[in-house]
Amino acid sequence: MKAGAAPPFPFFPHAGVLGRDLFLNNFTDQDDRPELVRDWDCSDYTYDGHRGHDSLIRTFREQAIGVPVFAALPGEVLGVHDGEPDRNTAAVLGARANYVLLGHENGYTTWYLHLRRDSVAVAVGQHVAAGTQLGLTGSSGFSTWPHLHFETSKDGQWLEPSAGPCRGGDSLWVDQSVVLRDFYVADLYLSRHPIEVPDVETFLADEGERAGSFVTGRQTIAVRADLRNLPAGATYRLSVRNPRGRVVYERSSAYDDPAVEHLSLAVFALELDLDKVGTWRLRAEIGGLAVEAPFRVVANSRQLGNRRPNRITARMSPAQAVPGEVLTCAVQTSLITEDPDYDLVSYGYEWRVNNRVVRTVTSAATTDLLAADVA
Repeated sequence: MKAGAAPPFPFFPHAGVLGRDLFLNNFTDQDDRPELVRDWDCSDYTYDGHRGHDSLIRTFREQAIGVPVFAALPGEVLGVHDGEPDRNTAAVLGARANYVLLGHENGYTTWYLHLRRDSVAVAVGQHVAAGTQLGLTGSSGFSTWPHLHFETSKDGQWLEPSAGPCRGGDSLWVDQSVVLRDFYVADLYLSRHPIEVPDVETFLADEGERAGSFVTGRQTIAVRADLRNLPAGATYRLSVRNPRGRVVYERSSAYDDPAVEHLSLAVFALELDLDKVGTWRLRAEIGGLAVEAPFRVVANSRQLGNRRPNRITARMSPAQAVPGEVLTCAVQTSLITEDPDYDLVSYGYEWRVNNRVVRTVTSAATTDLLAADVA
C-alpha cells in the first residue's frame, strides 16, 4: 500500500449483491458543471453534485425485515445520529438522515447515510472491525427510496472510490464492480388481488398479498415485476401453460411506461380459467429476457397456505478463513422463485469460530452478502 493511501475496500458495505437485490443507481458526479452529470465510467448513473454511491434495496417491505449496513474498513466511530423518520419518498431540503461516520487511517473517512430509525448499532469513540454492523437500510433524510448512501472522503474532501475513464488513478476497491447496465428482473410476484400502484409511496410500500397458490375456477391473477435497466422500446409477451403444457393464455404489446432513473415497473392482470389441479407456469418475456413463474392450482381453499422457502446454498469467500481478512458469505438462490409463494424471505446467519457462536445476523435480502472480520 502506498504511503498515505487508504486500505482498499474489501467488499461493498451493504448486505446484498450488486446487480441482483441491490441496484447501484448513483455514483459520484465527476462533472462539476451545473446540470451536467457524468459518473466515473463516463455514463449517467449519478445526478448533479452527488458525492457518494447509492445502493437501492427494492421496497419498504424489505426495509421492514432489515437489510444491514457494514463498516467497509476498520476504524473509529466519529459521529452518529438516529431517531429520524425512515420512510421518506420526497427529497426535502434540510431533512436530517440517520447516519454513521467512521474515521480510518491516513485521513480517510466513510459516511453511511439514510439508515433506518433506531437501528444505529455503534457509539462515538467505538473502534470497529471491517464487517461490523453499523445499522439497517432506511430512507431517512434527503431520500426518495430505501437505500444506502456510502460516501468516501480524504482530509475532508469527498472523492470517488472507483477508477475508470472519467476518474483516473487507483481504485479504492479490492475488486471493483463494473457499472451494471444489463437489463434484469429484480422481483416478480403473483397475487389473488388487484395490484394498484398510483404513486411512489404505494409502489415502495409493496403491501399487496403475494400468492403462489390459487383455487380452481375462473380467477384473476395479478402480476407485478420490478425491472432494472429496461431498454428503450422494449416489448413484452405473457403466456400461461396448464399442467399438461398447453398454452392457455397469451398477450403481447409494447412496454409504454418509460424508465425512471433506470427503474421501471410492470403490472398485469390475467383472466384465467384454472380448470386443472396441478402446477401451472407463467412465462414473462420482457425486453428480450424471459422469466418463468410457476404457480399451484388446488381444489379448494383449505389447500391454500404458506409453504416453506426453497432450499439454498451459500458460498464463502475466501473458501477458507484467513486471519486478518474479511470473510463474506453469499446466498445462492433465485430472485424470483426463492419462495414458492413469492413472499420476501429473510435469512439468519450464524458465525462460529471453533464451534463457538460469535455473531448472528438476520437480513431480508434474497441474495445476501454479509461480512465478518476474521480474527
